[in-house]
Formats: sequence, C-alpha cells, structure tokens
Amino acid sequence: MDLTDKVASVVKFTTPSTSKIAIMASQERDIIDRLGRVLVVVALGFFVVPLAIGFLLATLGLSLRPLYVFLVSGSLVYGMFYLQYGQHLHEVI
Repeated sequence: MDLTDKVASVVKFTTPSTSKIAIMASQERDIIDRLGRVLVVVALGFFVVPLAIGFLLATLGLSLRPLYVFLVSGSLVYGMFYLQYGQHLHEVI
C-alpha cells in the first residue's frame, strides 16, 4: 500500500457520504424553520400585538401600563401558538 492509497483510505473514512450530508442539511433546515417560528412568536407577542392593543386602547380613550399590555399580548400569542402546535412547541424552544 503506497502513500496515495493510505491518503485515499483516510479521506474516504473521514468524508461523510452523500446520504449523511443530505440528513445533516435536512436537520439544519428543520432547526432554521423552528427558530423562525420562535422568532415569529416573539415578534407577534412582544411587538405587533402590543402595538395593536395600545392603538386600540388609545383610540377608545383608555390607557393601561405598557407592562400589562406586553404581558397580556405575550400570553395571548403564546397560547394561540401552543394551541396550534401543541407539544411541538417544547421541542422548538
């Protein structure tokens, strides 16, 4: 066995097969998809919904402390997300 055969056997041993590469790429896409869902929930719960609730309350002439608006909207969006995805939410987070 000469040097090229040794190098070829080491490269073949350490290089993942195409099926392993496809599986890793699929897992990366799943992770990115799950992180995207979490970011959407955070954005909705703590930015979009509080602004909408605050605008609605201001239109009605009512005022609440911003902390209450954030807590209520965050819990509402989390509840809707939990109802939609169920136990998968715990896997995402």
